[in-house]
Amino acid sequence: MKFEISKLIEKELKNYSKKDIKISDKRYTLHVVPELCDEDLNIFEGFLFVEADNKSEVSYLKTRYKPPVSGYASRIGIILYDGHLLLKDYRKNKHIIKTLKKINKTFLNKLKKALSEPSDENLSKLFDRSDVIEEFYILYKKAREYLLKNIKGIPGEEKREEFVDNFMMQMLTLWYLQERRFFNNDKNYFITKFKESKQKKLSGEVKNYYGFLTYFFEKLSDNLDSQYYEDKIVGKVVVIGPAVFLNGEHSKAISIPDKCFYKEGMTDILINTPPKRVSQEVPLLNLFESRDWTEGNIDEFVLGA
Repeated sequence: MKFEISKLIEKELKNYSKKDIKISDKRYTLHVVPELCDEDLNIFEGFLFVEADNKSEVSYLKTRYKPPVSGYASRIGIILYDGHLLLKDYRKNKHIIKTLKKINKTFLNKLKKALSEPSDENLSKLFDRSDVIEEFYILYKKAREYLLKNIKGIPGEEKREEFVDNFMMQMLTLWYLQERRFFNNDKNYFITKFKESKQKKLSGEVKNYYGFLTYFFEKLSDNLDSQYYEDKIVGKVVVIGPAVFLNGEHSKAISIPDKCFYKEGMTDILINTPPKRVSQEVPLLNLFESRDWTEGNIDEFVLGA
């Protein structure tokens, strides 16, 4: 995906004149965009495309670089680094970060449109995530339906729906914390543990993945006398207290089959297929893995629900 995106960007940027600019004692190429220039005001703005190879450079371009009020300056930063794409609108002080392997055709089309027709509207659409939120919500409903069809041990449709809604919100919150490396310093913790459970690498007291989750929930909510809890099943995890788990009970009578959580290859299908055309069942962890929902405003939409 990095090669594909890099080629797309380079192809579109060939249409613009170049100007060397200096940022933090380093020379960069600015692709000057006529639509973003005003000769009377001595403003010449454009695209700054960087393939960065160190975190300090990315950090500077993301948070510290401030374009001059006149002269040649970057309006939109396009930074490829470590499997990610950072887009920064320096004038509006807005940014998004996309995981390269999660970028789909919808976003590629928005990027190409912004580069080839850099109007304010097209540039703004790069940072508008309403379409991503809609996609996520469609898949979220599919995952919810899949859980409702397969959960056992809860009598009554209303109680099942209440449990599933609470459970999904708990998992969303925990996925958000996973992205911050709260659990065994692993940004892919829940899928790692799913694969371990399928390979029988977890303790015998954990019979399936839902069994692991209930054990995990218990350890995170009970061990309040320490910042961390560690054992051979969960690894080293941050103790977050019971607040996340107050809205749902995890009775031992409840069971959820492993197929509701993860399926190899399904994430790629969810990335590359428009959500309304997804005909397969949507496992919960594949849903989470398929979108950069913890960046931008998807987390505000979901966690604030």
